[in-house]
Amino acid sequence: MIANTIVETITQFGVMIAFVVIVIVILAVCASGTSIGRFMLPRAVTDVVSKLLPQSFITDAEATDYGEFQLDVSGNTRLKKVHVHRGDGMTIAWAYDESIEFPQAGTYAFSSFQHNLKADSALKPQRVKARIEKALADTLTSKKFQPTTTDAADIWISVFGALEDEASLQAILESFDRPDDDEWQEAIRTAMAHGRDEETTLLGRGSLVLDIFDSRTTEVLWRAAAISNMLVDVEGSEKERRTGVAVAEMLRRFPPSHV
Repeated sequence: MIANTIVETITQFGVMIAFVVIVIVILAVCASGTSIGRFMLPRAVTDVVSKLLPQSFITDAEATDYGEFQLDVSGNTRLKKVHVHRGDGMTIAWAYDESIEFPQAGTYAFSSFQHNLKADSALKPQRVKARIEKALADTLTSKKFQPTTTDAADIWISVFGALEDEASLQAILESFDRPDDDEWQEAIRTAMAHGRDEETTLLGRGSLVLDIFDSRTTEVLWRAAAISNMLVDVEGSEKERRTGVAVAEMLRRFPPSHV
């Protein structure tokens, strides 16, 4: 009896050690420049790439730092590399045409805003548009781009916003069966911090896709996407904050310099 107990204890201890070793190896890989292959990518990374380039396929992946990835993709003739950053409760991806020399300053126009938002949603389309315009102005002004009219702008900016997978907090708590649910957990922590009741709290997956066009050729110069599992009904100041963070991150490396 004692022998069996000892064997069981050793077995369990061995399993725990193996699990810890696996976790350490995964973390080490994710903080290095090692090629990890597309099958080891977190689900949020593959999801944001599908938003960014819907017709593309990830052929290889490299973890360049903790939470940072560089992906090779096929299916798009001009955008072949995707950069991904995970942080602040959202996942950001961007891609650009590396063969083009980008203007380092100039003018821009917010040319269009499309969405799937309902008029009675907690995310009112016109208010979302206004927050995006403010975030663009804050970010691009710091990068020496000034707003102007569409017919006079050097670059045009088009945005698509979406809210999907809406569900109550209780429904999400009862359906945790995915191995990569850390972003939903972050959304739930946010809900709890706001003191929301489980029966009335609404969570959803929000996404923005941003395109920057050359106004002369109408070709896409830069494309970026952001996804986040989030508490939908929050104060306006919080909505403005996270919109600002998303847009700033989507344009963090814009414009790329050519040295």
